[in-house]
Amino acid sequence: MPLSALGPDPIESCGYSLDSLSAPFTALFITWTVPDLQFSPSPAGVNHFHTFVGLGFLDLHVEMTVNTAQNVSCQLWAQSVGQINLPVRPGDVISGSLCLDTKPPG
Repeated sequence: MPLSALGPDPIESCGYSLDSLSAPFTALFITWTVPDLQFSPSPAGVNHFHTFVGLGFLDLHVEMTVNTAQNVSCQLWAQSVGQINLPVRPGDVISGSLCLDTKPPG
C-alpha cells in the first residue's frame, strides 16, 4: 500500500463532542498544532481537512486548506460567531475555548 493511501478519505472530517449523563460539562479548552500540509493534486479537487469539537449543542470547527504554492489557510467557525480567517504556518498553535452557561438551557 503506498503511503499516500493512508489516512482518512479527503472528504471526511473528524472531531470530538463531550456529553455527560450525570453532570454537564461547562468548559472545554482545545489546542491544535498546524500540520506541515503539502498540496497534492486530487481527482476530487479536495486539499483540505476539517476537525471539530463540541460541548453539547455548541461546536467549534477548524478547516485548513493548502494551495499549489504550499500556503496554508485556516478558518474557524462557531455558532453566533461566524467564520474567522487566521493566517497560519506549519507548527503554529491555535487555541480555543468553549464555555456554556451553567443555567439551563446552557
